[in-house]
Amino acid sequence: MSNDNEKPNTSPQLPEDGSAVSDTEAQNEVKSESTAVSDISKVPEYKGMLPDEYTADELESLIEAEKLDDIAEYYSGKTDDNDIKDETIAEGGIMSESGDENIHDSSNGLSDRAKKILSYCISGAVSLAVIAAAFVCALNMPKDEEVLNAAADALRAEDDYISLKNEYESVAAEAAALEESAAEKKELSEGLVDFENTRAALRSQISSLQSELVTVNDENTALQQQVNDLDAQIQNRVGSSITLSAGRYTAGEQIAPGRYSVTGTGNLVVASSEGESKVNEQIESGVEVTLEDGDRISLNSTTKFTPLN
Repeated sequence: MSNDNEKPNTSPQLPEDGSAVSDTEAQNEVKSESTAVSDISKVPEYKGMLPDEYTADELESLIEAEKLDDIAEYYSGKTDDNDIKDETIAEGGIMSESGDENIHDSSNGLSDRAKKILSYCISGAVSLAVIAAAFVCALNMPKDEEVLNAAADALRAEDDYISLKNEYESVAAEAAALEESAAEKKELSEGLVDFENTRAALRSQISSLQSELVTVNDENTALQQQVNDLDAQIQNRVGSSITLSAGRYTAGEQIAPGRYSVTGTGNLVVASSEGESKVNEQIESGVEVTLEDGDRISLNSTTKFTPLN
């Protein structure tokens, strides 16, 4: 059994002249070749990395050192503890303990890891080639600015180009005018909306004020009636004359029942409480009238009632 600390390179090597080497010779040269990888001392096998974690520089070093097969064989044949036993079975190949027997390997080509590394190398080389070709083509492209400018000037001079340009400018002007008109109409519309809102608010205020005015007028009428009643009561008590403005009155409420001399202008109408007409005369020259309790008095002007004893 081999020492656990050893990591022999079990891959067969080809001589520089390309001649075939037997499996036995390759096996005898394993230890001597394992120390010849000085150019790839930075290969990930010394770092504990996997093949798919190679950097571009490390892959290039592998290619230049022509040790890709060694690394691929190393990773394809290592065990979990990086030990290689004296008797190894790899895809049908058997090696004896003495090392004198040939290795019978029925595997075809490289392992999956080696193929992956090789595919990365080929892909990188192809990518570099494509980039280089594109760069060369870009350098060789004609860049005659005068020729391009002349072609552009010739295109601008064509009738179709001029016609399309004029049509475009006309359409652009119409579009600008339409946008301006739309903006003005929008502003007017917004102003109209504000006006309608303001008018509705004013109408509401007017309606409210009118209602308040009706209420105030009713209150004023009631107060004026109270004043007239008080004046009549005062005048009746002192026996002085009573002056009533135009309106309707009732004897016994605004004026005391009795006999009065009536003076003033306008017409005097007196009816009983049952509605029977008693007086309907012009009072410019003076009229005497007797009022009974409940009589209804109608005046169309200011009239003075003087009690007669």
